[in-house]
Amino acid sequence: MSRREERIIKPAHLLLPLTSPVIAILLILGLINIGETQVPAGPPFQSVNTTSAGLYNVTIIIVIMIIATYAIYRLIRRGLIRHLRL
Repeated sequence: MSRREERIIKPAHLLLPLTSPVIAILLILGLINIGETQVPAGPPFQSVNTTSAGLYNVTIIIVIMIIATYAIYRLIRRGLIRHLRL
């Protein structure tokens, strides 16, 4: 493309950049109106509000993340996922 050629911006290309802030604001306002919702903790998490329960919950999350990362690594090494090859 030479310097003198101008890119033509179609109105359809402006649709997403112009509407996404409006949608985001409406979503945020909707979430504010919902207020605080109490979600009961279920297995494997503990609902007790103590330091040891918090550490237990964080440990569970970290273990799940490590297992998922290892599974993705093995899939990449076996060639089943080719989009993330380094």
